[in-house]
Amino acid sequence: MYRGLGKLVTRFPIFTIGAWLTVAILAIGLAPDSHGIWQEGELAFLPEEAMSSQANQLFRDAFPPTDGRRFGDDSVGSSVQRDPLGSNVVVVLFRENRPEGLAEEDREFIRKELVPGLEAIRESTPPGYELIEGETFQEIPASERLGTSISTPDDRRIGSLLISPDERAALVVLELKTEFLDRQNGLIVDRIEEFLQSPELLQEKPIGLAMAVSGSATVGRDILRAESDSAKRTEMMTKFLVITLLFLIYRAPLLALVPLITVGVSVEFTLALLTHLANQGIIGLFNGLEIYVTVVVYGAGVDYCLFLIARYKEELDAGNSFGESVARSIRKVGAALATSAGTSIFGIGMMAFAEFGKFRQAGIAISIGLFVAVCFAITFTPAMLLLLKNIAFWPNIPSEKPKGESGWLPAQTIWKKINEQKWLELFWSHAAGMLKKSPGTIFLTTILLMVPIAIYGFVKQGDLSYGLLTDLPSDVTSVEGAAAIKKHFPAGISGPSTILVKFNREELQQKYEGDDLTDASTSEKLSEEMTERIEDALQRFNNLEFRIVDIRNQENPLGTNTKAQEYLASLKLRERGALRLFKQKTYNSTQGPLAGQVMRIDFVFSTDPFDRISIRKLGDIERIVQEAIPGDLQESAEIYTLGPTSGIRDLKQSTDRDRLRIDILVVVAVYLMLVALLRHPAICAYLIITVVFSYLVALGMTFIVFYLRDPANFTGIDWKVPIYLFTILIAMGEDYNILLMARIFEEQKRHGPVDGILVALKRTGGIISSCGLIMAGTFATLMSGTLLGMVQLGFALASNQPATNLYKSQNFRVVTDLPKADAEELLVDLEKMLKLVVQYWGRRNRMPIRMFVFDDFANWSPEQLSQMDAAGVDSARTGGGLTITRVLGVVGGPKLDSEAIVYATSKRKTPQHEAIHAYCGINFGCTGPVWYSEGMAEVGKYFQAGERGVNASDYVIEYLQSQTPKPLSDIVNNPLERTGDSWQNYAWRWVICHMLGANSNYAARFKPLGLALLADKNVSFAQVYGTQAEEIEFEYKLFLKDMEPGYRCDLCSWDWKAKFRVINNNYKSFARIQANKGWQASRGKVATENRYLATADGQWSIEENGDKFTAAGNEEGKGKLVGIVFNDYELSEPFEIEPDTPFTVPIDGDLFLRCQDAWGSLVDNKGTINVRVSLNDSPMK
Repeated sequence: MYRGLGKLVTRFPIFTIGAWLTVAILAIGLAPDSHGIWQEGELAFLPEEAMSSQANQLFRDAFPPTDGRRFGDDSVGSSVQRDPLGSNVVVVLFRENRPEGLAEEDREFIRKELVPGLEAIRESTPPGYELIEGETFQEIPASERLGTSISTPDDRRIGSLLISPDERAALVVLELKTEFLDRQNGLIVDRIEEFLQSPELLQEKPIGLAMAVSGSATVGRDILRAESDSAKRTEMMTKFLVITLLFLIYRAPLLALVPLITVGVSVEFTLALLTHLANQGIIGLFNGLEIYVTVVVYGAGVDYCLFLIARYKEELDAGNSFGESVARSIRKVGAALATSAGTSIFGIGMMAFAEFGKFRQAGIAISIGLFVAVCFAITFTPAMLLLLKNIAFWPNIPSEKPKGESGWLPAQTIWKKINEQKWLELFWSHAAGMLKKSPGTIFLTTILLMVPIAIYGFVKQGDLSYGLLTDLPSDVTSVEGAAAIKKHFPAGISGPSTILVKFNREELQQKYEGDDLTDASTSEKLSEEMTERIEDALQRFNNLEFRIVDIRNQENPLGTNTKAQEYLASLKLRERGALRLFKQKTYNSTQGPLAGQVMRIDFVFSTDPFDRISIRKLGDIERIVQEAIPGDLQESAEIYTLGPTSGIRDLKQSTDRDRLRIDILVVVAVYLMLVALLRHPAICAYLIITVVFSYLVALGMTFIVFYLRDPANFTGIDWKVPIYLFTILIAMGEDYNILLMARIFEEQKRHGPVDGILVALKRTGGIISSCGLIMAGTFATLMSGTLLGMVQLGFALASNQPATNLYKSQNFRVVTDLPKADAEELLVDLEKMLKLVVQYWGRRNRMPIRMFVFDDFANWSPEQLSQMDAAGVDSARTGGGLTITRVLGVVGGPKLDSEAIVYATSKRKTPQHEAIHAYCGINFGCTGPVWYSEGMAEVGKYFQAGERGVNASDYVIEYLQSQTPKPLSDIVNNPLERTGDSWQNYAWRWVICHMLGANSNYAARFKPLGLALLADKNVSFAQVYGTQAEEIEFEYKLFLKDMEPGYRCDLCSWDWKAKFRVINNNYKSFARIQANKGWQASRGKVATENRYLATADGQWSIEENGDKFTAAGNEEGKGKLVGIVFNDYELSEPFEIEPDTPFTVPIDGDLFLRCQDAWGSLVDNKGTINVRVSLNDSPMK
C-alpha cells in the first residue's frame, strides 16, 4: 500500500497538493456560521438521566412561564435569583471601612442614580453578543427585552435579602430570561459595566462607596469570552512556537515551512470539516473544543512531518535522488506513522464512550483531526519536498545526488558545526553506551526519582476543582464582583439549592380530603409540617464546617432572617391576602400538567455552591427533606434537586464514572494496537506501564506546582485535566514508543538484539527529542490562555516555586515570605497570644485564622497579589494591616458563623494586632467601636504569659510621655476616629484599654463592657463608667506620667475606698505599706501649717532575694519611705519621709505613702512596713 502511495505522490506531486488545497478551501469557504453550532456550558452536557437534568425539566413542567416570564413582579420571590432556570446581573455596592455600614447617602445614590440608569438599560436592550462603540439604543417592546425585572434594597418584599448581615453591602439584581451561558447576555452585561464606569455616575457616587458587577450572566459572559480569548491566544502561540522550534531545528527556512504549511492547512481543514459535520447533526461540538483540536493536531502533525523529513534526509544522505528518497521514505515510515496515528486515534476515540457529552465530543473531534493530520503528513509533506527538491535546504543547497558525507544542514551555522563535530551523534552514542553498561542502575535511579511524585499524583487525583469562577483570572469583572459579594454575604447566596418534592396526586387528595397543593390551606398545612421537621433536623445537622443559613419556602417565603419576618408581620390584612396567593404560586405548582403536585424549597448554604463540602452535604439535605415528608406521603414522593451544587454533583459523578471507564478502554485499546503492530505482548505491556507511570508523574507535578503557586487558595486542579491528560498521554505517548520500536525491529535484523536497540537509539534519538520538544511546546501553549483549567492541562502535558510558603498551627494558617525560622517563631508567638486572649474573653477560637504576612513584596509574584484583596495588600504595603471579616449569620445562642482573613506587614507586631481583630470577628461577629477594637488589638499584641506589666514598644512610650494627655472623651467618644488612621491614635487607645483592663478599680466592669460591645449591644463607655469619670481621668493621667516598661496598673491602683481623718493630738494614722505597690493610703489628712512625725516598724527589700532594710532606705539611698498628698484629684510633688524626724507637707490633703523605687520594678519588691503618723509639736531640727 505504502509503496504504491509513494509512487503516486512521486509521479503527481502538484496534483496531490492541488487536490488537498482545493478540498480544504472549499470546506473552509463553505463552512456554516459557527454561532449556534458550538454548544456552551458545562451542565448542558450531562446525560438526560442525571438528577439535575431531570430537576430542570420538572421545574419547567411544574412552573411554566406565563407571558414569557416564569414569575411576575407580584411574586414573593425566593432568592436573589428568583427563577432557577434564568440568569441575572448583580451590582454590589459596599463600604469596607465604615463600621456602621452603608450611609443614607449611599441608599439615595442607589435609589436616584443607579436604579433609574439600570431600568433604562433594561428597557432598551435586546439580546446581543457585545457592545459596539458608538451604538445607540431606544426603548423596545417588553417582549423583545432581555431583562425582566430589577430588585433593589427598597423592595418591601425581598429588599431584606439584598442587604448584607453586616449592613455594609447591598445588591441590585437585574433578572434575565436567558440561561447564564447564553451568548446573547453579552450586550446587556457590557452596557451595565459601561454605565457603572461612566463619569456621570461616578460623579454622583458618594466618596468611599465601591461598586462591582457579578451575577450568573456576568460569569457566563466572562467564561465565554475567556474561552474565545484562550482559543485565539493558544492558536497564535502554537503557530509562533512551532515556527520558532522548526527554524531552530532545521536552520533552513523553506524546510521549516514544509511541516508548518502542512499542519496549518490540515488544522483549518479539520475545524471546517467538524463544523460541517456538526451542522448536519452527525457530531456535537462544545465551545472551546477547537483549542484542544488545534493543539493536539499541531503537536502530532508536526511530529509526523519531522519523522518523515528525517527519513527523507537519511535517504538523501545515502545517495538517492529526491524522487527516490520521497518514495522510499513513504514506504519505510508510512506504516509506522499510520500505526502511530492509528494508536492515538483509537485510544483518544475511546472517549466517545463517555456519558459526559464534552468528553464524548472531544474524543470524536480530536480523532478526526489526527486522521486528517496523518493523511496530510504522508501525502502533502512529501509532495512539497519533491517540488522544492534541493531548494528546501537553502541556504545550503545540495546536488541532485548528494554524498552521504556532505550532509543536509545549511553551511556556516552552529547546527552545521555541531553536525561536523558529531556532538549529537556522540551524545546519543554515549547514552547508548551507558544503557548497555548499566541498564539496571539507570532504570532504578529513574524510577526512584519519580516514584514519590507518581504516588502523590495517584493519591491526589480525586482532589479536583469544579468551580466556574476558579477557572477565570482574578481580575475579570465577575470574579471581582463575586469576591465583593462573598465578603459580606453567605457564600451560598450566589447559588441556592432548590429541592422539588413531587407528590402523588391521589395520595395528596386522599390525605387532604380531595385537595392538593393548588389549595392554599392544604399547601400551607403541608409546608408548615415539613418546615418544622426540617428545622428540627437542621439543629442537629448544622455545624461550624457547614450549615444551612436560610430556608425559603411557602412557610418562610423570604427566608428566616429577622428583617424578612418583620416585613411579613407589618403587612396589613388586605396585603396578607395577596401575599398568601403570591407565595402559594411561587412555591407550589398551580398550573400546567403537574398542578397541585410539586412543592419547592430553597436552601442557602454557608459554603460556596461549588465547594466539595457543599457537594458532599447536598445528599444529607435531600435525606432530611425526604424524612420531613409525612409518613403516608413519603414512600411515593420523589425528590429532585436543581441549582449549581446539584449540577456540579452530577458533573462529578458522571466524570468520575467516565474517568474509570475511559482509563480502562484507552489502556486496553492502545495495548491491543501495540500488540497488533509489535507482536510482543510482554514488551507492549511494559510500554503501556511506562506511559501510565509518566501520566502519574505529570499529574503529581501539576498538583505540586499549582499548589505552590497559591497555597492558601488552591482547591485542586480543574476537573477536566486528569481525563484529558490520561487519554492524550496514553494514546499519543505511545507514538514515540511505536516509532522507536519500529526502528529497533528494523535494525535488529541487521545488528542483532542488543546492538539493534543501540543503533536504533542513535539513529532516532535526535529526531524523537525534537518531536518531543515540539509536542511539549505545543501543549505548553495552552498555558498562554486565560482559563486556569487550560493552563493546568498545558503544564501537565508539557511537564517556579514562589518565595512564599504556608505555615500551619492549631489556630493559624499563615502564608508568608518570612524565613522559615522567623515564620515558625511568629506562629509560636501567635498561639501563645491567642491562648491568653481566649482565657480573657472566655470564648474558644472556632476556626483557624488565615493570614498573609508580608516581609518583602519583592518575594510575591504579581499573580499572587492579584488574587488577594487589593485593600488588604495596599494596607500591608504601606506598613500596616487589614482584617476583613465577613459575618454569615447566627448559628445559635452566642455562636456566629463568620470568617476573617488578615493582611499584615511582618513589622511592629502587626500580625499579632490583626490576629486579635480576626479572633473577634470570627468568634463574636464584631470587633466593637474603634477605640475598643484597636485598643484591645494593641493590648493583645503585647500579651505574654505571666507578664502583666507594660511591655509596649519604646517608641510608643516615648511618644505618649512627650505629649499632653489626650482628653479621655476624645478617645472613647470621638465619631471621627476610624480604624487604620495612625499609630499615634492606636497608642492612646492602647493606654485606656490597658489601664481599664489591668487596674483593679475598673477591670471588673471593663470585661463585661467589652463583651457587650463585641456583641454589638446598645451600651456605651459613659453608661458603664459615668460615676467613675473623675477617678478614671485621674488614674489615666497618673499612668501616663509614671509609665515605663514593667509598670503594673494592678499594683498601682489608687485606693479610692480608704477613709481619711485629720491627724491631730487625738488621732494618729496607721497603715501597712507594702514594698511592691504604688501609692497607698496612710488614712491621715495633713495640712501645710503642721509638722508631723512618722514612726516605722518592719523591713523591706527592692530586689528579689535582696537585702532587707528599714524605711530609711539602703546604703545607696534607695527604698526610702516617700509620701505624696492628694487633694481634689491633684497631687503634690513626692517628698521623702525620714522615720522619727519631723516633716511638713507641700499642700493640704490626704497623705499617701510608698516604697521609693522605679515604677517598672515594683513587682520584685518584698516586705511590709507599719507606718504611724502623728502630729509633732517639737521644733524642727
